[in-house]
Amino acid sequence: MQGEVGWDPSSIRYIVPWQTRLFVLYLLVVLVVVVWKSVALVWQLWFFSINRRDSFKNRKGEGQREEDIVSAALADRLQQLELKSGEADFLALLRKGERRFQYLWQTCWAGVMSLKRLVVLTFLLALLAFLSKLGNDLTLFSSQKLAGIGLIGGSIVEALVLLEIGVIVCAVLYLVCGFFEAVLVRRKAAWDYAFTKARAGKFTQEPATTI
Repeated sequence: MQGEVGWDPSSIRYIVPWQTRLFVLYLLVVLVVVVWKSVALVWQLWFFSINRRDSFKNRKGEGQREEDIVSAALADRLQQLELKSGEADFLALLRKGERRFQYLWQTCWAGVMSLKRLVVLTFLLALLAFLSKLGNDLTLFSSQKLAGIGLIGGSIVEALVLLEIGVIVCAVLYLVCGFFEAVLVRRKAAWDYAFTKARAGKFTQEPATTI
């Protein structure tokens, strides 16, 4: 019939709840923090420049050599320093660098633990966003006397999507933390091993590890 007014689905405007927008913003911030901390950890745990290796080899400054040997240990690059077996001052350098190494190692470990705490926080916020979205929608349906399997089902699916995204971010965070934890444990073990061998006067160059 001409002039009949029909229902136009395009006329419905869906407004994203502020809780959902806030949670998505939080996830973006978390991802930025993870990338930033991961880059900082990679820089400390893998990067040891050729210039620092050469400065150590040429004995340019005792303090600088101490800093270089600590940085090399964190980056698993002690073998690049081309130390002579049984070098007299190697144990002295390790002793002087012990506190510096422990400080840098603990700093890296604290960074990993802060990321690990974000896993729990993110999961709790994802669960809160899920319950908040579902509760708000059901309250709206009840107050406006709206009902229907499609309507309620769609609301549940939207809430589950928020929870799913949060869980995925948690999984990524947990994998990143587990990886860096394993690397730091290896670096600490390598330092202790080098210290023990040097103290016994049996330090020799070891092949580099792959991590």
